Amino acid sequence: GIDTSFLDKIVIKMRKAPSGGFHNRVTKLLLLLVLNSIEFAYSQELAAHFSSNGLKGSIYFSKKPSEGDVAISLDFTTDKPGEYSWGIYKFPMDYSVGQENQCSSRVMGRKPEINLDDNIEKLVFENNTLQKELRTEFLSNNIGAGKESIWGKTLMLKGPDGSRMCSTIIPKADVRAGEAQFNTRELGGYVWFITVPGETRILTNLFKVENGKTSKHKWEIFLTDALDSNAKTCDFLQYLYDPGSKDDSECSTDKPESCKDGDLTSKFGEVVVGQRESLFTKGAYVDTSLDLQSELGSSRRALYLVIYDNEHPDSFLACTQIQNIPTKKVEAVFDASGVEGSIGFQQINRFFPVLTRISIDGLNGTAGGFHIHEFPSDSKMNKDDTPCSRSTGAHFNPTNIDASSSPPAGEGSFDQYEIGDLSGKYGNLVNRSDMIMDVWDPTISLFGKQSVLGRSMVIHEHPIPKRWICSNIHLKIEDNKSPPIIIAEAQFTYPIAGKIVFEQDSSNPNSDTSIFIQGLVYSDGTKNDTRDHDWHVHVLSPGKDFYNWTGRCNSAGRHFNPYKVPSEENEYNNCVNEKNPFKCQSGDLANKHGTIKISGRVRNRQDTYIFVTDSNLALSGAASIIGRSIVIHDKNAPKHRGNRLACTPIKRRYRHKTVAREWYGNGISPPPITGRLEFIQESENVGITHALIDLEGLDGIAASYHVHKIPLQSQLEFPCTGDAVGGHFNPFEIDPSQSPRNQTGTDDQYEIGDLSGKYGFVTDMNDIREVYHDTNLPLFGPNSIVGRSIVIHKKVKAARWACATLGWGFDPDEAREVRIVASFHHPNGFAWGYIRFRQVIYRDGSFTPAVMEVRLKYPGQTNKDKTNDHNWSIYVNPVGHDAAVEFQRARCTAAGYRWNPTHIQLADPLDTGFYSEECTQEFPWRCQVGDLGGKNGKISIGGKAYVIHDQTLQLDSGSWFTSAVGKSIVIHGPNGDSNILACANIEKDTDIIKYASIETKPRFNLVIFMEEVRAIMGVPEWFLFTDSRKTKQMGKCIQIQLHFTGPYANKMERDFARLLRTGRLSTPSIFIPGFNPDPLRKTKLGYKECDGSDSNGKRTQNFYYDESFGSRVTGNFYLLLFLSGIFWIKHFLLY
Repeated sequence: GIDTSFLDKIVIKMRKAPSGGFHNRVTKLLLLLVLNSIEFAYSQELAAHFSSNGLKGSIYFSKKPSEGDVAISLDFTTDKPGEYSWGIYKFPMDYSVGQENQCSSRVMGRKPEINLDDNIEKLVFENNTLQKELRTEFLSNNIGAGKESIWGKTLMLKGPDGSRMCSTIIPKADVRAGEAQFNTRELGGYVWFITVPGETRILTNLFKVENGKTSKHKWEIFLTDALDSNAKTCDFLQYLYDPGSKDDSECSTDKPESCKDGDLTSKFGEVVVGQRESLFTKGAYVDTSLDLQSELGSSRRALYLVIYDNEHPDSFLACTQIQNIPTKKVEAVFDASGVEGSIGFQQINRFFPVLTRISIDGLNGTAGGFHIHEFPSDSKMNKDDTPCSRSTGAHFNPTNIDASSSPPAGEGSFDQYEIGDLSGKYGNLVNRSDMIMDVWDPTISLFGKQSVLGRSMVIHEHPIPKRWICSNIHLKIEDNKSPPIIIAEAQFTYPIAGKIVFEQDSSNPNSDTSIFIQGLVYSDGTKNDTRDHDWHVHVLSPGKDFYNWTGRCNSAGRHFNPYKVPSEENEYNNCVNEKNPFKCQSGDLANKHGTIKISGRVRNRQDTYIFVTDSNLALSGAASIIGRSIVIHDKNAPKHRGNRLACTPIKRRYRHKTVAREWYGNGISPPPITGRLEFIQESENVGITHALIDLEGLDGIAASYHVHKIPLQSQLEFPCTGDAVGGHFNPFEIDPSQSPRNQTGTDDQYEIGDLSGKYGFVTDMNDIREVYHDTNLPLFGPNSIVGRSIVIHKKVKAARWACATLGWGFDPDEAREVRIVASFHHPNGFAWGYIRFRQVIYRDGSFTPAVMEVRLKYPGQTNKDKTNDHNWSIYVNPVGHDAAVEFQRARCTAAGYRWNPTHIQLADPLDTGFYSEECTQEFPWRCQVGDLGGKNGKISIGGKAYVIHDQTLQLDSGSWFTSAVGKSIVIHGPNGDSNILACANIEKDTDIIKYASIETKPRFNLVIFMEEVRAIMGVPEWFLFTDSRKTKQMGKCIQIQLHFTGPYANKMERDFARLLRTGRLSTPSIFIPGFNPDPLRKTKLGYKECDGSDSNGKRTQNFYYDESFGSRVTGNFYLLLFLSGIFWIKHFLLY
């Protein structure tokens, strides 16, 4: 529409006025609506933008209220001089269907509705340009609002060689759109409502799904409460849309303004439902009394379009909600290699062209071409990775343009280049430091099968066109809020490894769904590539028959067909031949998108990549595919197995969120600050993490803050030191001395963990609440920051001041966190320490990666030995006394063999060489689940602790077969030695928190006290420890908070209570198979519980209690009091 920057000044003045009471956003919105209405009614400006068949340019129509004629401005270039005809056609362009179908007579018709040749003049190009101003009274009634207006129609030019060039005529106004999509056995297609202030254009395209004759039907708009919008039938609809309560006594097709707003039949006649989709199924109407500007997108109520049964006029044939279709805005954000900015695209709806908006800086003469590529880019995993080269595929080129025959950059019309060749269409970046440009591009679409959403943007270097930097095209982030998306994933494990990712706007189940096959590789040992595999969504989630040799995947049921599309061969040929998604079963991905390939080797998996857009595949609502399955078929399968090769469930994939909120002071108690750091990433293909920094209590002391390598340990008095949490998280080995000053570089020029480098210092601040968008802070993949820590430094000497662990963030109503541990605490064992696992499991069975905290050393308090390159595995059985057997070949034999629930390499299990080649950290789904070394790399013993993210490990699925709990961890020898060094069982990790009040003695030392307690109880330090923040000295008593963790937490808690109460514990709290405790071990504790008063005679807290006990008793008391009150009130009323 118009420039609204001046509205801010108006709003500020209104806000400062004494009588002001309007919220500034509401005020601005109202002003914007009023001004847009005024603008469309009075400025009357229209435009049409062309770029095809060698012709590019624009035509502008304008009319001033004081003038009767229309000004037409033409600005064109062409490679075909000569005489051009021009005319206006009834229907708009559909930019979503592909260039080959946009402008044909089959779509637009043979004759124009308004012939401009006869009524104005033909357009003559005497050379390659045409810049001309025309004035005419002929179109004076066609500009602006009204039934005769040409906005929303198509302007077509015909060249001297008969070529056609088309463009929708777009108004300079606030345009909104709604779509009523029909998807039933009776009919398919859509009705679009495109509205500007004061009027609405209605476009229809309805056809029979099952074979039948063309018919006409009554149609009306109904209004309902938003709460009824999920009903499965149309029976709940009662109220015709009639916001003005019109008297329709004079309603007719000649007086449509006298009809009730929702009575479309009386206004325009019956709507046509054709035998098949064609020019004759399309309709276009202008309704000057139907203003849907305020109704579209309303959260209070919903509009439904109803089609009546032509044979039973009082019965509904079908109904569907009119979904608000907001302007789609997408962008690829660049923040790397010194380049900042974005390349964005926006499209009002499928009938309007795309506006490309480029704003990038920092090119420094390095860049050359820039293109949209087929596939999204991978996230960077290692220092030397080049994800732009590895995964993005070729230029996006669905029209199969031969790039070698394209004109030089910037010289041809856009259809002469690959759709993705932006530098060819707009001009390249050679010798440029920046590019700021807005350009209309009719070859790009954000709707339909050729949508660019979800693909990648790559900028190339110059003069050697090496891929330089890249970014994925995602929905635009506005007002610091992520757009509403829902993501689902089908993860294959046997006999295929790989995944298929689905993504859709969560607010509209009828919107486009992108499908990305992210590599499919045989996992059973097959080495050959295969092709021409059909793939479908099936109705049921598969059972254990996914690996059967007979009747494989039968449990997945039939094809998913929620709209009951006829499947009989004579009818289903409409799907096969027409490729019309409405005539295909929703789950028939093969007929909609073609067959797929499977690679025999991981290195060739990119050959199997496919990225497609499906307009009839819902991820929400009644027809959602989530909870169903994907089945891949094999036409050459053996009969006993059936043609189903592989199957897997389709599960929701949730965003990743991590939060740091439990703060510890570094030698300071209580912690000096409060607040949280919160990080959210929607998916691995959306490379932006939203960072919320919300801190109080900085008191001008703090300066920098960073993500550090490992989580902190709460028992330490100084938990933020380098020994405790490690250095900055910096997996790509960035040299911080070479990083730009804070906030002056791009995100990749800093360490991943250098938050203050990227966002700015907090020097001299008392508090901060800011949101940042970070392209170099992954929450997915092996370099995720989840499970690590945040450290805040002082400005004086950069001393570590406060710290917190980054834990999983999730909604407890949606998910639970599973904690398990493998504890190496056998006194005669060969390793000492633990591996702790954390994972969030959602109610639908989806799960996050498992975050593993590894802290292992050799036994002995002063043992500093270190060895490297240990393989490590999960084995199928728990271990016992064999964990401490001296003879190495007999050690840990009870563990059995490596856990392999997904049957990896089942067809050829002895070919370990091939398995080792195929199992990689880059593609862990080709590894056995229990092969932790193959998936995550080898580990060291005796070095510093570290955090590892395992993408395929499920900690507790509820089934022993697929859960890590109840199995064992095996650590192999150093330097790749296959012999077993040590092992430990994987068990539930409970955390019981209790307080204790201890009567102290002179020179009491809490560290020594805890060591004494652990020695008596026979437990390691990671199973029993204190929280340094909660320690309070109260006269002769000290109050401590204790954590009893691990699988024996309940028994440890009871034993500690007994030890404090009686002063002795006769047997250790943990039974260790094969270990006999020393009969002379210490069993008595020289401390006792506090007697209940401090040195000043004041009563203290009970000696030993649950942290939540007091609040629980108080809560129960008030609940009892409330219930008693209810009883007496009821008693009083009755009697």
